[in-house]
Amino acid sequence: MGILRWLSVAAALWLLGCGEELSQQPTLELLAHLERSTVTSRTLQAPESPAALPTVDSLRIERVRVLISRILLQPSGSDTTSARSLRLTPLLALFLPTPQLLLLEAPPPGSYRWLKFELHRFTESERREYSGNPTLADFLAEDRPSIILEGTLYRGDSAVAFAYRSTVTANVALALEPPLQLSRDTLQRLLLRFDPATAFVQNGRILDPRVPEQRAAIENTLRAAFKAVKSP
Repeated sequence: MGILRWLSVAAALWLLGCGEELSQQPTLELLAHLERSTVTSRTLQAPESPAALPTVDSLRIERVRVLISRILLQPSGSDTTSARSLRLTPLLALFLPTPQLLLLEAPPPGSYRWLKFELHRFTESERREYSGNPTLADFLAEDRPSIILEGTLYRGDSAVAFAYRSTVTANVALALEPPLQLSRDTLQRLLLRFDPATAFVQNGRILDPRVPEQRAAIENTLRAAFKAVKSP
């Protein structure tokens, strides 16, 4: 009887462990996606005056790298203290025309209204901590960028490669419409999108990322270039 009792207890513990393991199966896949890779003057609204004529014909964005931290899901409702942490430490998000996996997590089931994150710049102590990571090398440079956009600028017959390094930091809150519904038995996919047109177009003209006088306008709009949508 002692052996049977021991086997029963062991079986119960095994089943409990299986239940806990199953409850931790990922229920949310967060992907980074470059919404469009080309911005052309032909797709823009006509300028109101000759002074607003575009100085750049088009931009082709090859990739966008963004250093983010404190990725949170905010449940529906007004209680801002109930946010669920997906990732607190810095994470490099790669935005390409093909969606790239950013996180695979198992938040508590529920209805979520906001995706929040921080556009991050490494502190001096973090630069030392991550100094051996080759993937983050560009973000550990002296200017400590938070976003690096790489692409090609076209004007007339010329094509010039560029790399725009932003130092903007901000807390970004993206509304989820409709709210994201998470359950224990379903994997939901959420796209974090970046639209370069939002960052590089102002008053019907494409901004030149190489011109220092246009940098402030680009920096001010980068935060608005992100949005979150549920993937089919």
